[in-house]
Amino acid sequence: MKYKADQIITDDVDAALQSDEGRTLPTLWREKAGERRFPRRDDLDVLELQPWVGRLALVDHNPKDGYRYSLYGTDIARRTGHDLTGVSLRERDVEIGELVRRQYDAVRDLAAPALVFFPVFEDLVGHELQTGALVEKLLLPLSRGGAVVDCVMIHSIEFTLDGGDAA
Repeated sequence: MKYKADQIITDDVDAALQSDEGRTLPTLWREKAGERRFPRRDDLDVLELQPWVGRLALVDHNPKDGYRYSLYGTDIARRTGHDLTGVSLRERDVEIGELVRRQYDAVRDLAAPALVFFPVFEDLVGHELQTGALVEKLLLPLSRGGAVVDCVMIHSIEFTLDGGDAA
């Protein structure tokens, strides 16, 4: 794997995906987008998202308040030890909040998917990813109104570099 921890990957995201589960979500996202650059949030039916729902988070953005989680999947909450549903990114640890804000900003600015990998238990930002369990974080732009990206859907799953999903 040639990526670094916390590197925001925006080129050929589909080819960079490592988890089997992560590879299937962009197909639905593109189908819902149709001819548009990204789908509207209400294009996605919760029943269609069932295979991923525990590993999904939705974060809304507005210029006044910044980012706020409107959904934080149960599998993500179990792995991280806290449920961020309803929590503003400004309420999080400053360093983590800034790191995550940069990821969400990249998706909004490009109006395109992005991907981030990071180690499960270590803070190795900028280090080469080589072994062990990692988190694959797929970020997909959505819109409430259709014109601008004001929501990011996140799929977060643990996997191992030997190719299997860890969770």
